[in-house]
Parts: sequence; structure tokens; C-alpha cells
Amino acid sequence: MNKFSFCIYFVLYFHSTSISAVVIEDLYTINVQQSLDICGTGSEEEQSTYGEGMVQLLSRITGFNSDYIFANPDLVRLIEGAERFVFLCGPRLNENELSIGFNDGLLESELAILNIPRWGKERPVTLLWFAIDTGEGELGILSSKTSDLPITNNFKNFQQKLYDEIKYFSNIMALPVILPLLDLQDISFIIPDDIIKGRVSKIEDASDRYYANYILYANGYISEYGRLEAHWSILRQGNKINFGYGTLEYALNQLSLYYANEFKIEGDVSDLKVTILGIDSLDDYANTIRHFESLSLLEEVEPIEVNNGSLILQVKARGDQDLLDNILGLDSFLVKSNENTENSGIDGLFFRLKK
Repeated sequence: MNKFSFCIYFVLYFHSTSISAVVIEDLYTINVQQSLDICGTGSEEEQSTYGEGMVQLLSRITGFNSDYIFANPDLVRLIEGAERFVFLCGPRLNENELSIGFNDGLLESELAILNIPRWGKERPVTLLWFAIDTGEGELGILSSKTSDLPITNNFKNFQQKLYDEIKYFSNIMALPVILPLLDLQDISFIIPDDIIKGRVSKIEDASDRYYANYILYANGYISEYGRLEAHWSILRQGNKINFGYGTLEYALNQLSLYYANEFKIEGDVSDLKVTILGIDSLDDYANTIRHFESLSLLEEVEPIEVNNGSLILQVKARGDQDLLDNILGLDSFLVKSNENTENSGIDGLFFRLKK
């Protein structure tokens, strides 16, 4: 999986044409608005700032929005005692923004004791197709190259504002989101009406080039009050889930909660077996071992057998076999193999090296 610092994920990915899931190395580092030098002062302002950072962090790793967090007494106690989880106050990013680093191991242990599932550092990449009707005779698809599109300045300004909101919320929630280029290749596959009418095959065909893990698509309009409302759906391999109507922030909150449920870490450490086929060289072997060692939910990776082009690994995972299956299914390094159905007596997960 690719590893990046989260503050630049959206900028890096909006133009990419070859993507797999990413590992958010600085998931537990939160940037808060704070112009005062509060670090180490012991002041109420320092405690309040840590609490603000904890709210944002809890949202990132549980998928819960702030309303749910403040309604949960256990989470409120974590917010009130946020200082004990802080291992780094600073550096200051600018005169109004401060970086706060939280201890991931300590907080994850606390959440495990409270039986609250958490979402790890491996995060799927989401491609967003967004058809927008201004109500003034303009209909278009939001693009990462808005400035290059033949649209009115008012529509460009609106799309730029929406683009900035996506960037802001995706960074806050630690959701890697990309937008289409909307170049000649894209417009040969898809038009706004395809998105509005939910033509799944058209949307998936247009999405293939981006190699995203999931597709979020929406058709939206601007209300008489200038508020953007849209109907949102998520799509993966032909399976669609409706999120309903709401704002962009609502949709990304729903997306975060959905992913948190799909990839939640809960329970004790599990001993699991994974068989990887297509190991034809020492490079294949070494790259596969490195790949598994890079996964944050795996505490140990031990090769136990190499034979006839297959590698069997025994791993200790924070979570169950379904979680590991979901995580491995995000990355383009491996593809699911049906070998386990052909050999029902062999347990564990089966994947094939993608070449």
C-alpha cells in the first residue's frame, strides 16, 4: 500500500491514474486552530485545545460524527482527559494552526477496553462523480480541472468552492478522495445524465482508469437559498448503497461511518493463515513479505511454507479474518483467488500476486 502524510492526500490524488488504498501514517496527528502558545502551560486553553483535537481524532478512527461522540459518556471522558494521550504539542504550522500528536497505541488500548471499534490506518480511495445542476441552465460534472472546462465563471467559482470543501472535509476525516479529470477520455464514457439516472455500468466503465477502491456518485442542485443538496450513493463492483439526500458534509460523514464499519478493528489478536499464489521468484517473495509487514493491523508476519509457486504466511492480526480479507482486497498488489473453494480442506485466505 502507498504511504503518505494525510495533509496532502487530496492534492496528490486528484490527478492520479493508478491508485490503490493508502496508509495514513499521520492518522493520529491533528491540526487545530490555535493562535496562542499553549503547549506546556497547563492552562484551560491548553486542555480545551487538546479536547478539540481529540474530538476530531475520534471521528477519524471511529467514523462517528461529533453529535454521537458527545452523546457517548465514555467518549466524552476521553475528550475531557485528552492531555494524557498527547505525546507532542507542536510544531506550529502557521500563526493560526497548531499540530498535536496523540499516542496511537495508548488510545487504541483504551478504545479496546471500552469495546469501541476503531478504524485503522489503511484507507480506501474514493472516486467522486458529482453531477451538478445550477438551476440556471448549466449542468456539469465536478472535475479536478475545473479551470480548464468551457463553463461560465459563476459555475467555475461554484465548482471551485465545492472542490475546496471536499478537500477540507476529506482532510479532516482522513478520507482519500479523488475527482475525475473530465478529459476527452472521460467524456467519451460518461455524461451528467448517466450520473443523474444512476447508470451503474456507465459510471463503472468511466471509473476503471482511476483504479479507485470505491465510487461515490451524486446528482445535486443548488436550492433557492444557495445551499447544495444532492442524492448520494456508493458503488463497488456493481453493488450500490444509497446514502440518501444531504449536503457534502453529510455524505462524507456517511462515507466515513460506512468505511469504519467495513474496516473496524475489534476483539483480540487473531492467528490467521494467508496463502499467496504466483510466487515465481525471490523478488516476488521479498515484495510479498514487505507488503504484509507494511499493514498496520498485522503484529507478526511469519512465512511457514514456500512450495510450487505458493507462499503460506502465519500472521497475528488485530481483528478477525473478515477484516484482513477486506483490507487485502483494497490493494492492487493482490487479487482474490478461488483456490480455497477448489481445496476446501485448506483453511485461511487465498490471494494471487497481481502481475
